[in-house]
Amino acid sequence: MKHRLLKVAAVSVALTAGAVSTVNMVQPALPVQAISKKKAVNQLNFRKVKITKKTYVRKVHTRIPLYKSTLGPWMYVMPGDVVYVRQTGTNFDWYMEVPGHSGKYAIMKKHNDYSWFTLNTKPKRFKAYLSGTTYRDTKGVKASINNATNVKTDDGTFTVVTATVTNNSSRSITPSEWFTSSLAFCSVNPKKTKLKQSNILFSSDDFPSGSQWDSLITAGDKKIGHGNSVKIAVPLQFTSNSRAVDPLYIMPMGLDSLQYATLHPSSATLSK
Repeated sequence: MKHRLLKVAAVSVALTAGAVSTVNMVQPALPVQAISKKKAVNQLNFRKVKITKKTYVRKVHTRIPLYKSTLGPWMYVMPGDVVYVRQTGTNFDWYMEVPGHSGKYAIMKKHNDYSWFTLNTKPKRFKAYLSGTTYRDTKGVKASINNATNVKTDDGTFTVVTATVTNNSSRSITPSEWFTSSLAFCSVNPKKTKLKQSNILFSSDDFPSGSQWDSLITAGDKKIGHGNSVKIAVPLQFTSNSRAVDPLYIMPMGLDSLQYATLHPSSATLSK
């Protein structure tokens, strides 16, 4: 119930901001201090950088003396990942520390190749927008909403929304969580009617299994990294008085002006 109340409050804030007619432009981050990449990574300490190209690394199994160290299995870091690197010119030349992974990794790059990272580790900022039924937030995560279906079941009526979520942010996301926290789903026009909790649909874990949406619901609960897309389905339901909705109003929570998309759900019946 707590998260539902928080969302109602967030919707109210969004409606209050509705007097603003345009979306504010996000100013790009200032460039880092001018310094060559070579000089930056040829230091005693590791330098924080952001990966710009898919880069293969291998874990270093340290031995004494160091030249007897060996390399473990391959893994890779993806564009947008923030890591720590150092170039020593000895043994494996390039070394990396990867947040969330223990030990050090050797970087499978030539000694004079500095094209795969940037010193600017600030997250890229995007202009948020709603165009038709496509919404993108300021971090670059985008949802292209496909359709909605009012599904009558023995456990009540649900509205299942399907969408394709694309993650262009620098971090991994759980698509269904991002989808339901970034968008409000309403049964009334938010420009004409004051929203109440009874007008808002919330994500529901009570939707019966064994439907055509099972695989899409499961896909939405799995994290995706930078540059990946996945098609998901999210079951929604009113907190009380379970019922079908038509039209369904979808309002982004990350815009400075009140905008919404409209869907007309189809109907289906799911029996045990």
